[in-house]
Amino acid sequence: MRFSIMLKLVLIFVTVIIVPVAVITLLSLWINISRLETDLQISSTKALNNAKNMLTEHVQRAENIAQLLSVTSEIKENLRSEETRAAEIQQTLDDKQEMWFTAIVEVFNSEKKFIARSLTQGADLTPFFTLSEDPVISDTLENLEKQSDYFVSRNQLSIKAAMPIINTETLETLGTVVVTFPFNAYLLKTIKERIQAEVTLMLISESVLEAGNPMMTDSSSIVSTIQDEKGASLASSLKSSVFRDSVKTDLMKEKTVRQQEHIGPNYYATTYSVLKNRDKKAVGILMTAVDSVAIERSKKDTLRLILVSSLAIFAFAVFMAYLTARSFTRPIYKLATAIRSMAEGNLEERVSVRQNDEIGDLAYAFNHMTAQLLEKQRALREKQLALEKAEEKYRGIFENAVEGIFQAASDGRFISANPSLAKILGYSSLDALFSSETNLIRQHSSATPEDHKKFISILDQNDIVMGFETQILQKDGTVRWVSVSARSVSDPGGNLIYYEGSMNDITERKEKEQAEKEREIAEAANKKIMDSIRYAKMIQSSLLPNPENITTFLPESFFIWMPRDIVGGDFIFTDCFEEGLILAVIDCTGHGVPGAFMTIISAFGLRKIIRDEGCRDPGQILSRLSFLVKTTLHQDTDYAVSDDGLDAAICFISFKEKTLTYSGAKLPLIYIRNEELTLIKGDKSSLGYRKSDFNIKFVNHTLPFEKGTAFYLYSDGYVDQLGGEKESRFGTPRLKELLLKNRHLPFEKQKEICLLAFNEWQNCGQNERQDDVTLLGFSA
Repeated sequence: MRFSIMLKLVLIFVTVIIVPVAVITLLSLWINISRLETDLQISSTKALNNAKNMLTEHVQRAENIAQLLSVTSEIKENLRSEETRAAEIQQTLDDKQEMWFTAIVEVFNSEKKFIARSLTQGADLTPFFTLSEDPVISDTLENLEKQSDYFVSRNQLSIKAAMPIINTETLETLGTVVVTFPFNAYLLKTIKERIQAEVTLMLISESVLEAGNPMMTDSSSIVSTIQDEKGASLASSLKSSVFRDSVKTDLMKEKTVRQQEHIGPNYYATTYSVLKNRDKKAVGILMTAVDSVAIERSKKDTLRLILVSSLAIFAFAVFMAYLTARSFTRPIYKLATAIRSMAEGNLEERVSVRQNDEIGDLAYAFNHMTAQLLEKQRALREKQLALEKAEEKYRGIFENAVEGIFQAASDGRFISANPSLAKILGYSSLDALFSSETNLIRQHSSATPEDHKKFISILDQNDIVMGFETQILQKDGTVRWVSVSARSVSDPGGNLIYYEGSMNDITERKEKEQAEKEREIAEAANKKIMDSIRYAKMIQSSLLPNPENITTFLPESFFIWMPRDIVGGDFIFTDCFEEGLILAVIDCTGHGVPGAFMTIISAFGLRKIIRDEGCRDPGQILSRLSFLVKTTLHQDTDYAVSDDGLDAAICFISFKEKTLTYSGAKLPLIYIRNEELTLIKGDKSSLGYRKSDFNIKFVNHTLPFEKGTAFYLYSDGYVDQLGGEKESRFGTPRLKELLLKNRHLPFEKQKEICLLAFNEWQNCGQNERQDDVTLLGFSA
């Protein structure tokens, strides 16, 4: 009779471990059973407190969802349109369903008319829907603030939170969002899973707790997770066991009632507490029940007994292990030894195990596998010998041919080649060619994909290609012109074996043919591009403010403005009014033509904000400019493709108050007063960009604007320039030292020194300019 290893192990562990442990566990549980009642009652009270905390979390969550949706642009725009688009609002709610999947979200307009609804999970939810005459809608529309509380409606209790939807531009009330968490079986089940205890909610009216009135008249007013063994609710059995006179008296005094009772077939430790709304009126009674927590405590004592008996069990297990070792340990050792021998290359190894179980099957499979591997190894050696003979036959031709001769597999991998082919492909020897990843198809297709497809198409149709001129990549990436002739070699069954052919280098001839043509095309294309960019420079210069205006407004000043390309992304903005002067340094995304487009958008935005809207506050100007850039580039939409923006530093000089107010988006302000240099960093946020805050605020810094104080604004192109002996950044510390050292010189002289220092730093490292460079200095 055959016994499997699995059956043997099951019998051993059942005998040695499971039976003794089961006996010890039952004994330990019997010893600790007296401690269950106390632990159950403590757990029930703790579960009640946790349940109340969860209800508080649901109230806060309802408020958060209502507040979030009340400012959602899709809902606002569809409510304030001439004809309310309910379908779009419904779609918005459906798209955001996963954010409140346990709640009912409803939208009403300012006329209390129902617009859209997003349903929660659970059974019939109709009793929990908000009616237009519900006070929560009226209070929200009249008081214009959030309303959240427990609400009793149609003999049902729920958490409701509402927020008005207001048009921030006109302060018009567009409607309200109502978020409802129903007190139904689904909610109680969620609380039960969190607190690990049964939960029951009993709906009561305002007069229920008065003397002489019954606590409950209808079992439908009870929602409970307590069920019998068949899964049926035991809500109806709670009336007779709960509302005794003593319980009513304690609940009227707002006490927490604790007791032990039978509910259905089970025994529970229960805790009761009155649930009140914001007006301190009783709306329900919350009860938690626990019947199994104390069992966990008894497990600890069971573990102690298991540890005491573990030594005896271990000794007995060792003895049993010794008895079983002869049945399967030794054969497994033999099999492992044979596997190691095979891994060392001995395919003649066999295992002599004659057991009628899984180990015997494994040994047979191993012997069969080694026999198959040995046979395949012999067949492979025969094929290699035949290939070596064929290779010797053509070796002399390969070695002495002037043209490159090759054989390549169907995937383009070279099987054989002569030295001339290695030279054409840019390798010093055949060994270097074969040790590389060079591939006939890859080298061909990576250089000229269209020629490669044509080459393969001709070869597939005719099985031969003659004098096909194309380009390939050499080892160092150089493109070479070659003439390729090749044919397909197939077996008798028509299956492709390899390609064979020859290759000649015709680069010199092709280069002579192409040189003159390419030179003419390049000259024409370059002239056209440069003419377009110069014309773009003229357009940009006419649209941007003239930086020369600075010396008109502030004679004591200088500026350095050096675009990296003909057009750039930096510009200096100036505007003078009766009450003061605005100066700004703007650094837009990128440089060249992309940066120039951003400068035009930014310049028009600044003119609109400063001139048309009359804004003089630098922080507000930055906030409005960020808003304008995001909306102009549609970065506030889901289909936005632009993620561009700008950094800026703006100063407003008040003639009357003789002050300078600065605000920056990443770009700083440096000022020198009384031989002391101070740097004020800009805010860390840039303007525009898709991920930036739509309502971003910037901080203002106000300083005295008096004679003897020098102010400097600059873009990062100056300090980020690489150069010097160590190829490092010019850096802010070096700029600060340069400005402080030359603070007494006239501004025109300071400009010359700053330009000289920048050019020496750049040319020392022989680097190109990394970015547009802007530096502005001025004084009262």
